Amino acid sequence: MRTGVMSIAITAVCFATVARADAPPSWRRAPENTFQLGELVLARKVVDRKPLETGQTIAADGQRVYAFLNAFNKGGPRPLKIVWQRGEKTYHRASVVVGRGPSWRTWAFIDARPSLKGSWAVRVLDESGAELSKIDFTIE
Repeated sequence: MRTGVMSIAITAVCFATVARADAPPSWRRAPENTFQLGELVLARKVVDRKPLETGQTIAADGQRVYAFLNAFNKGGPRPLKIVWQRGEKTYHRASVVVGRGPSWRTWAFIDARPSLKGSWAVRVLDESGAELSKIDFTIE
């Protein structure tokens, strides 16, 4: 995608665990259609579906920065948007769908290039546009 002279590569990747007999008690006891967004973190790597090298100050080194989130969903598929913003300007919206599971994990990323230095935010929105979570960060 091109925005002006800057190019931002974004990919959304989704993974899920499935509810099994060994699901946590909170999952088994939760009423149907329960949805809860867990953590939203920034990471420099995702390995084995886990965020590594987390923080809110990102070096402008051209390497990826991931917006990683997990969710608890005991209902049908939930569409979400992961929105990358620099200041007030939206640079990209990644659409993801959170499926049913006690620990659904998904992420999107951008490349932290020197031309992208500044204050940023990642927002997670539900299908109505309501903000579920937000994290501010800096590329420097």
